[in-house]
Amino acid sequence: MENSAPHAAPHETVQAAPHLPPQSAPAYAPHYYAPVKPKTNSFATTSMVLGIVALVIPFVGIVTGPLAIIFSTKAKKEMRFNGEGGNGLATAGLVTGILGCAGYALFLLLMVVGAMGSTAGGV
Repeated sequence: MENSAPHAAPHETVQAAPHLPPQSAPAYAPHYYAPVKPKTNSFATTSMVLGIVALVIPFVGIVTGPLAIIFSTKAKKEMRFNGEGGNGLATAGLVTGILGCAGYALFLLLMVVGAMGSTAGGV
């Protein structure tokens, strides 16, 4: 029972395994990293916040509307140069800034027309 397997019958011998080629180390899958999102431009965020403030808070929009437009144009220039993200924020800041300015311009125009109408009719 010199060459018998532990579970083999008493008179069976174990055949040697045929020669196998040497095996290399297992290949590992390459590491894939998630794409890095570009940094959001801070002027773009600021322009959007100022534009929303111009629409929501009365009489503050007279100042924040033009500032939103200025910050938005500055953000768009920087994003083209630096490759930063936030184009949608800058566009939202520009649109809300323009709407805020137009709304307050219309409000002031109506105030002037109303004041002129009341002084002309009151004499």
